[in-house]
Amino acid sequence: MDYARHHALIVVTICLSSLLFISPSPTHAAAAIHAAPTKLVKEICGQTKNYTFCVEALESDRRTVSASDLVALTKIALELSIANATSSRAYIDDQLKSNETEPAKRPSLKACVSSYDAVVASFKSALLEVIEDEDYQTANYDVAIAGDEANNCEQSLASAGFQDLSITTRNNFIKSFSNIGYVLTDLLDMAADAPSHLVRESCNKTTLTQWNYTFCVEALESDPRNASTSDLLTLTNIAIELAIANATKAQAHLYDMLKNSDTGSNFKAPLEGYVRSLIRYDD
Repeated sequence: MDYARHHALIVVTICLSSLLFISPSPTHAAAAIHAAPTKLVKEICGQTKNYTFCVEALESDRRTVSASDLVALTKIALELSIANATSSRAYIDDQLKSNETEPAKRPSLKACVSSYDAVVASFKSALLEVIEDEDYQTANYDVAIAGDEANNCEQSLASAGFQDLSITTRNNFIKSFSNIGYVLTDLLDMAADAPSHLVRESCNKTTLTQWNYTFCVEALESDPRNASTSDLLTLTNIAIELAIANATKAQAHLYDMLKNSDTGSNFKAPLEGYVRSLIRYDD
């Protein structure tokens, strides 16, 4: 590792250490990081195609009041989607089995039941992918499929010349739930690929250059422990450990250069001085 990268790690460590003394209390920090539930719902629903439906649907579940992060809200949204789709599937199946249903309509209703089987399965798959696998990209695909299946049901009825307002309304509900799930899982997928809030805030204070910000983020996120780090003390300890590991590796490399007969004598004196500085840093 060259001197510039070693120096950058020291800068990161110093900046994180200084933040420990100027950061707000944990309570205030948490309040700053996590949006209030109502605000979170509004922000999410503002990105959907039907804001009113989104807010009313999410707030129909009392757990939404205490949902302060995307994963919790996504879980609620998908469970509401599953419940709604299951109810609609049962409604259409009852129509299919009813003696009052005209025979010409039955093939379309049968196709709708099949579509709703796929809707329920897609929402259930997405829920598992979010809460168990943390595979947000696949979950995003599955919730989109649910909306497509609702469209398939609508087209089956239309192609046979039938208009059923009750089923159309249910199809629209599914498409709206699909859109809510799509927005949520898309945000989760983007967040999973982005640096954590704490890492971003800390790295923003290292230097004014983009290179050092990028180095800071890449260095800190090279340690898997950062995925679950939520406080500055832990992040600072990780940064120090990374700096020590980097310095130790650099020290070993410089020792090898000093022992190498190809290294010029006029270059060995500066190398020895730098090795001594690394030993002091390591201590």
